[in-house]
Amino acid sequence: SIWRTALSATFRPVVVAPYSELTTLAAHPKTAPSANMIAFSLPLGNSTTNSAAKPPIAVSIAMTPTDGADFQTLLKNADTALHHAKSSGRNTHRFFAEAMNVEAVAHLSTRSGLRRALERGEFLVQYQPQVNLDSGLVIGAEALVRWNHPERGMIPPGAFIPIAEDSGLIVPIGEWVLRESCRQAAQWQSAGLSLTVAVNLSARQLQRPDLAD
Repeated sequence: SIWRTALSATFRPVVVAPYSELTTLAAHPKTAPSANMIAFSLPLGNSTTNSAAKPPIAVSIAMTPTDGADFQTLLKNADTALHHAKSSGRNTHRFFAEAMNVEAVAHLSTRSGLRRALERGEFLVQYQPQVNLDSGLVIGAEALVRWNHPERGMIPPGAFIPIAEDSGLIVPIGEWVLRESCRQAAQWQSAGLSLTVAVNLSARQLQRPDLAD
């Protein structure tokens, strides 16, 4: 849902669609309106209760010619800034910066790489021991997923788990981790080791009715 407003130098709205996110296109840095002024002046309300309370809002701003010489480029860059504004929390705003495109390309590259990693078996599970402090004995292990990228080497979870969550790929990845952890636990049990294996589940997995299957 996006407020999409194209502004002239006098800030007159050309196109407006009432939602909780705002994209602003301005002709020049000196004519760029205050993001907070825009956010808090929008006539948003609850159509059901006629409440005047405003929902949270994310604002992105792109300016021509620095951020794009044509409308489509300008709008694409404003949408990129909107994504960053939303990622930073609602009731905030972001001006477009070229570095955002670099991050977007890296994000898409990692996302497509995650799909291939599932198909090619590039994920592995490492087990962090859990030790009883009184006896000093290992009583279990925590399963931790790692991505062994063929070109980038071992990628830490912090670099790909958020993207997997955002794309929904965390569900098949999580299912694989759970199966692999159960296989390893069964192997340890067959070897006479009584160990508990802890597996981290995402919120998306917990919401699935077939989780226990």
